[in-house]
Amino acid sequence: MNTLTKILIVALSLLCVVAAVLFIQLSVGQANYRQAYEQKDAAWEVAKAQAQQQTQVANLAKQALDALAAQKETGDRDAATEIDRLNTENARLQAENARLVGQQEAQSASLVGLKASVEQQTQMNELLTRQLDERNAVVQDLTEQHRRTTLQAQELARDLETARQNVSVKTGLLAAAESKILDLEQRLARAGTGTRLGDPAPVPTTVINGRVTAVDAAHQVAQLNVGSADGVAEGMLFILYRGTEFVGELKVAQVQPNDCAGLLSNLQRQPQPQDKATTNLDVE
Repeated sequence: MNTLTKILIVALSLLCVVAAVLFIQLSVGQANYRQAYEQKDAAWEVAKAQAQQQTQVANLAKQALDALAAQKETGDRDAATEIDRLNTENARLQAENARLVGQQEAQSASLVGLKASVEQQTQMNELLTRQLDERNAVVQDLTEQHRRTTLQAQELARDLETARQNVSVKTGLLAAAESKILDLEQRLARAGTGTRLGDPAPVPTTVINGRVTAVDAAHQVAQLNVGSADGVAEGMLFILYRGTEFVGELKVAQVQPNDCAGLLSNLQRQPQPQDKATTNLDVE
């Protein structure tokens, strides 16, 4: 029920009240009709004034209702416009939400793929780390082997140099021994003077021990590393042996201060450098 209807109802109610008052007055028996007429006219004037007031009130109410209707129409238009705007905005937001949902789904799928890729890469990194550790261990082993090999090579180089020096020294000694043996052979060939090999061998006052330093197998001549400084004399007999094996005998034919040379005899095996020599095997 709108406001205008309420106002009209109130006006009608007032008119009914006025009519009821008039009806009551008329129903009361009065002798003075003029007074009644005047009262009626006064009542009518009052009712008229009240009706005019009610009409003014109704007009004011109608104006208010018209203003309210205009405001309502404007509000309805504004509301419709706002509803359209909100619907448009809602549609836009729904579209944006759908787009974002699509992006989220795509990103979720991408994240799943990325997670799988990261896990695969992590496994690959772990495998590569293990392989790298294994290769590092192999490299360390090879480095250690190289270090040991280098040390061995250096040691072998030193040994080789020492051996070369020894060979050089022994070559010089062998050349000297060969020279002495040649000189001895020449002296033996001349056999003009000196002790003959058939003479009795001189006996040393002490046991003399030495080693074979050179051998001339073709002429059955050998050289020892003991000489006159050790008590060796020409014609002295040395027993040659190798370990526990008897090699043969050497009869001194030439003596130097630090070495001697002589003829080999009673050979059981071929003499070699470093074979031992002694004048008395039992004592030695």
